[in-house]
Amino acid sequence: MVSWRICYMIPGFFPIAKGGAEVFTLNLCKSLLKQGHRVIIVTRNLKLPSEAKIKGIYVKRFANILPYKIKYYGFGRFLRSKYIRMLVAGFDLIAVVPVLWNLHKKNKFHLIHASFIFPFGLAGLIFKNIFKLPLVITVHGPADFYEVPRFFNPILRFVLRRANAVAVVGEQLKKDLLKRLGYLPIKVVLNGIPIKPFELTERELQIENYSIYSRDFVILTAGRLVRRKNLDLLIRSIPKIQKKIAHSKLVILGSGIERKNLEKLIKDLQLESSIILPGWVSEEEKRKIFKRADIFLQLSYFEGLSLALLESKAAGLPAVVLKASGSLTAVSHRRTGLFVRPPLTTEKIVDCIEQLYKNVDLRRVLGENAQKEAKRKYSLERMTQEYIQIYEEVLKYK
Repeated sequence: MVSWRICYMIPGFFPIAKGGAEVFTLNLCKSLLKQGHRVIIVTRNLKLPSEAKIKGIYVKRFANILPYKIKYYGFGRFLRSKYIRMLVAGFDLIAVVPVLWNLHKKNKFHLIHASFIFPFGLAGLIFKNIFKLPLVITVHGPADFYEVPRFFNPILRFVLRRANAVAVVGEQLKKDLLKRLGYLPIKVVLNGIPIKPFELTERELQIENYSIYSRDFVILTAGRLVRRKNLDLLIRSIPKIQKKIAHSKLVILGSGIERKNLEKLIKDLQLESSIILPGWVSEEEKRKIFKRADIFLQLSYFEGLSLALLESKAAGLPAVVLKASGSLTAVSHRRTGLFVRPPLTTEKIVDCIEQLYKNVDLRRVLGENAQKEAKRKYSLERMTQEYIQIYEEVLKYK
């Protein structure tokens, strides 16, 4: 079997950045490592050692010269402005070039794989031309496309048209890219997750450290706490839900810049005993919460293909999603979940939750269908194999 040396670039990584792109990168790189390939992850530093090993993968962190506070607010979960993110990305491009140069001289990479079109797709393009290294780019959606200012379109188009391969994580994201940037050679590689850990996790009716008991109807959402997730509307729906479902609890997993605002809203509405914000939790704890939940909600106006949504499918949860985002790739109305049509209102949220609460058979069937679909379409093994096929293709014409 051929063993490749792969340089994987991503703006943020564990333990600071913990969003979908970071989880995707960790899962893919661990899977490649198991298959005998060597992967080095290159990422921005933020008061951490310049080198580390995470889950057996070597991580090289480079120093961006911008002040700490600006870099801090350029990370996803602390993000204050998309313009700050692009400013930090520009300085990343300058900082990463000498690091890549030295790493390649030492390791003789076979290819570069970049998450995010700018800056690392562009950095990869520079090294593609200098060292004749094939470049693969994965576009995730929110941070590297939807939230990028439109005056960057010429740069995005320039980079994507010159990469050896471009993978996007969902069909809707592909359509949106083509609509905004024109023709691009794009392949859809659906995100994948480890399925077995969710199957092996037992359902616990009580999770006492969160005051969740067997009588409770548990509504779950997960992801970065940012405005586009519409978590404020979800929280405002809870008093109305409780009038119809007395013992209902909402769990919001994740962290982000909106946390203080959400905590204030919860306090103002006197919902402290009904809404739980654990922040980021361990993988074991996360799976336990997913297995205990009754339904999963994702109300973003735009997504690539949410890993949290895929994890909910693996856990056998019916999903309620807004009919306006990449979430539609993974949810079929009344087959694996329910759609909420925009504009989003508390009344529509309450109506979908009430439907699933009252109709236990529907909830069970949707959950079973979701779990079967997760095994069939969204496994990490399938995703890894598709990326290996892409690597084989680009290396064939090196």
